[in-house]
Amino acid sequence: MTETSQAATEPHRPPIGPRRAFAVWLAVVRVLAVLQAAVTIGQPLSIGQYLAGLYDWLGVHSAGATLVELLGLLLAVAALGYAVTGGRVWLPIACWAMLVAETVQTGMGYARILAVHVPLGVLVVTGAVLLAIGVFSRGAGRARPRRSGR
Repeated sequence: MTETSQAATEPHRPPIGPRRAFAVWLAVVRVLAVLQAAVTIGQPLSIGQYLAGLYDWLGVHSAGATLVELLGLLLAVAALGYAVTGGRVWLPIACWAMLVAETVQTGMGYARILAVHVPLGVLVVTGAVLLAIGVFSRGAGRARPRRSGR
């Protein structure tokens, strides 16, 4: 088979354009934000079980903290991809700020500094829920307008 005949038989696949890349990153960000919010909401529920006397739930709470941080890191990285492909700049800033808060939150929990851990936990849960709502806003779903001259 010659090069020309092989190229003629294969379907042409255009590279992913900037608008398609934006849509892919937006979808990834939305999925991760919802997952992170769900796991974050589960954190006070798991510690509530521990406080009710089911002491094995402290391990669930600890594993949940690890999962929250992992999802936070993935979300922060995905938010960068979203912003680079035309998304709103506020999103990666908010995601990286959330990741810092989650990391401090986890550290305060392991250090048993509950005077910081509990109120910061309220802020982290609130922030995760607001972030999950924000990524579904009309503005987050629209790419920034392109600058002229590019």
